[in-house]
Amino acid sequence: AGTDRAACQMPAPSSPNAATALTKPRAGGMPMRRVLVLNCGGTIGMQDTAHGYACGPSGFLSGICRSVPMIHDPAFDLAPHLDAVDAASRGDMLVTPVGEFGTRTLFRIVDYDPLLDSSNMTEKEWVRIASDIAAAYDAWDAFVVLHGTDTMAFTCAALSLFLHNLAKTVVVTGSQIPLVRPRSDGISNFLGALLIAGTFDIPEVTLYFA
Repeated sequence: AGTDRAACQMPAPSSPNAATALTKPRAGGMPMRRVLVLNCGGTIGMQDTAHGYACGPSGFLSGICRSVPMIHDPAFDLAPHLDAVDAASRGDMLVTPVGEFGTRTLFRIVDYDPLLDSSNMTEKEWVRIASDIAAAYDAWDAFVVLHGTDTMAFTCAALSLFLHNLAKTVVVTGSQIPLVRPRSDGISNFLGALLIAGTFDIPEVTLYFA
């Protein structure tokens, strides 16, 4: 109720092949998609505290990802691939190793403030996520939303209604164990979401959770 649907209207594709064109090789001859990761909160980005798991500070999840070689390849030279990336974002960019389909994914994690447990997600947060995707739509090739597991299915359903005229991939994912823990399911879930967003043209909101 009261949702400004116009703020979530996606631009119409300029041609039937507009989405497919995103997979064209970038600098260096390798397909390189740019994926914006919206970190809403949830277990995947939590840290250990004296009172149990709690959401880490701003930048915490990006720092963890930089230390996990399956998620970020520190040896890869990003400079030639940042021509189309906003200058303010360049220092925050990460890049995956080469995946199963012979591609890498260039991505940036943006932390919401505050980061929320999924039990605290409301219509207000759904509108914010949809509006943020709409605002960044032209600058990024695809989107990943990191979310708590309890209500991620509800968020997927809401986003599928809010994001009109969608022609790019949106993947929602999360984990039941924080990324900092040895048995975390967050590594495979996040990598799976990045692989899908960075490889396939799926013009709808999807959920990746294994």
